[in-house]
Amino acid sequence: MSYGSEREYALVNGIRPLTVFNLKQALFRLFKIPHDQQCIVFKGFNIHDYIDETPLEAFGLENNSPIAFWHKINM
Repeated sequence: MSYGSEREYALVNGIRPLTVFNLKQALFRLFKIPHDQQCIVFKGFNIHDYIDETPLEAFGLENNSPIAFWHKINM
């Protein structure tokens, strides 16, 4: 994933199928950014807008898929 100008790797664990919630948890553990402040984009999908139970497979996200991630700034 890219976070700002850096590239990082996140390991997403959980019972299959892996969900949006599993991804948000992995990103929280790595970057300490709360779920409601995460922006996660993959192939035009704003994954952060989907319900937590949505399987990552629904977006075509597979092992080693690149995602974009940044900290949402609330105004």
